[in-house]
Parts: sequence; structure tokens; C-alpha cells
Amino acid sequence: MANRKLIKTMGIICLGIWMTAFAYAQTDSSSYVKPYQKKALDIYRTAVSFRTAKGQAQTPALAKYLAKEFLNGGFKEEDIHLLSFDEMSEPTNALVIRYRGNGASGKKPILLVAHMDVVDAHREDWDRDPFTLVEEDGYFFGRGTLDDKSGIATLTAAFLRLKSDGFVPNRDLIIAFTADE
Repeated sequence: MANRKLIKTMGIICLGIWMTAFAYAQTDSSSYVKPYQKKALDIYRTAVSFRTAKGQAQTPALAKYLAKEFLNGGFKEEDIHLLSFDEMSEPTNALVIRYRGNGASGKKPILLVAHMDVVDAHREDWDRDPFTLVEEDGYFFGRGTLDDKSGIATLTAAFLRLKSDGFVPNRDLIIAFTADE
């Protein structure tokens, strides 16, 4: 029974994150005036700029960039885990962030997952540079804007904002950014 509640809760959280990412992709960024909004857009823009397709080896660089953002955002080094491994002789990374809760709920941690990799894009196949976040008519364009660089930006920006606001969850929250779907 407890597992059903957890699965339902996770489903609701994932749907909320996806809806937020979708809505985020529909917003005109000129209205982003608050520091956390500007930070989210900066993370999004930077994530899109990394060519994280297989054979491009930029997933480790994206993972390191995100790890630095969490460190600068007040997360302790012991809660930021860069996991390196070779996948068919290509270096990749995963990033795991632990947002420590106070344990008041007595419940297990909640895991949130997004992937850093994308299918490769070639400039000549695109109307716009696929590795530059471009906004037109309230829509964002670029490689991975919805799958899944927006998820990465949304989760990162949410954790950074919650941390800066002094929020303490009643259980641990964990992000796992994987190198491959």
C-alpha cells in the first residue's frame, strides 16, 4: 500500500515537472525579471549549448557545469556526486544531488530523474543553430529543448531556488541526471 502511494506521488511530481517544463517552453523570457527566473533561463541556455550526443563527449562537461551550479547554490560537496564511467570507450558522467531533509516525515527519499544526452544534430539539418537556445514567438528552439534539457534546467533551478529560500524538505530529495536514457 505504501508503495502505491509513493508511486502515485512520484507520478504527480513527474507530471507537474513535465507540465512546468512545457509551460516554461511557452513563456516569453522578456518577462523573466526575478533572479531565479534569470538563473533558470541561464541554466537552460547553457545546457542546450552542450553537444551531449553519443560520440561528442560533452556529457561530462555538462555534468561538471551542473555540479558547480549546485555547489555555488549552497549544496555541500558531500551531497554532489559526479559518477564517471566509460561506456563503449566513451567517457560519460552521471550527476546525483542529495537535498537533505529533516526526516520529519519518516519516509523514504524521493528520486527525480532527467537525462543529459540528446540525439545528435547537424547544423546543416537545422534552420537555426541547434546548440544555441533561440526564442521566437514565445517558443524555445535548440537541441534537447524539451527532451530533456528543459527537465534538467527545471530541476536544477527548482532545487537552487528552494535552497536559497531556506526550504528544508521533510525527507531527502534526490536528483539523478543520467548520461543516457
